[in-house]
This record gives sequence, C-alpha cells and structure tokens, in this order.
Amino acid sequence: MIAGFIKPFLAAATLLLAVGPALAAQDSKNVQTAPKDIETAPKEAKSTPKKPKMPSKPTATPIANPMLGDQNPTAPPKFKPKMSKTSKQPKKLPYEDRTDLNSASKEELMKLPGVTGEYATKIIAGRPYRSKAALVVEHVIPTTVYYLIKDKVAAGKAPAKP
Repeated sequence: MIAGFIKPFLAAATLLLAVGPALAAQDSKNVQTAPKDIETAPKEAKSTPKKPKMPSKPTATPIANPMLGDQNPTAPPKFKPKMSKTSKQPKKLPYEDRTDLNSASKEELMKLPGVTGEYATKIIAGRPYRSKAALVVEHVIPTTVYYLIKDKVAAGKAPAKP
C-alpha cells in the first residue's frame, strides 16, 4: 500500500526537478529589457508629475532604555482609566446578606435584578442547588440574568468562620 503512494510521489518530484531549471531559464529570457534609445533619452521625457507630499504625523519620542546605553531613562506614561462617578457596578454583598437560592421565597427572588415571576418559579422548582452557577448549567435562568444576580445570591450554607 505504501509503495502505491511512493511511486506517484517520486514521479512528481522527478518531474519538478527536471522542469524547474527549464522554467527558471525561460523566465529569465522573458524579462523585457528597455531599448538603449530610451535609456539615453533626456530626463525630462521620463519624468512624471510628482504627487504633493502629505505632512507626516508627529511621532512619539521613544523611551530611553538604559540596557541599550540610552541616557536619562524616563518612566513610561502612566495610564489612568477614567471612571465616572455615576457608573453602577454591582457591589458584592457579604455572604450573610446574600439571598439563599434554596430557601428564599418567590417575593425575595423577584426583588433581585432581572428575576421575573417566571424565573423565580423555575428557581423554586429546581431546588436544591449545590452552587449558584447551577442556575445557568441547568438552564433555569439565562446567562445575562445570572451575571446580574451572581454577587447577590448564595447557594447552600454559609462557610464556617475559623
């Protein structure tokens, strides 16, 4: 079976080795050279209209690298992201203040952001949960709703404090 594969492969390789130099020689013959008359023509006849140069953008000064022998190394500019004071990021609640998925009533669950009456009913029907991620794994609520409530809910008992 392998011999059946090797013979065509060797035939193709031999053909390429035989034809390759011939193709290279043919390509070098097809290169067109300009007649000598054009080479000696005055530059005025050859010149094409020049395009106006666009102003170049200013480039940033590179930071000196003392490892390369540069003098006066400067620290790279520090990037400080601007956080608006009005941005509403969900705050993580302490574990004791979170809503327990296994014991909360329908009204308590509906107080959570994104949880509707339908989702609250599905959460209650799927109890007990070993983790809050089980809500998404078991397709009880969509992922978007889970990300809204994940810092406000807990499943199971509170961890023992040492």
